[in-house]
Amino acid sequence: MVHAPDPGRVSQHGLELVMAVCSHFEVHREPVGKRVMAAVMLADDALGDTAGRPG
Repeated sequence: MVHAPDPGRVSQHGLELVMAVCSHFEVHREPVGKRVMAAVMLADDALGDTAGRPG
């Protein structure tokens, strides 16, 4: 569960940070625990060209 932003909160910001940088996020319940998938776009250079983009 993503908590509402709260600068006074000392912990539990991890998922909030993941959601801020990922382009896709999924959670699937498993018989024991859960499976989490987060897709993060990478850049090839400082100008922000996306990795793997056709030239």
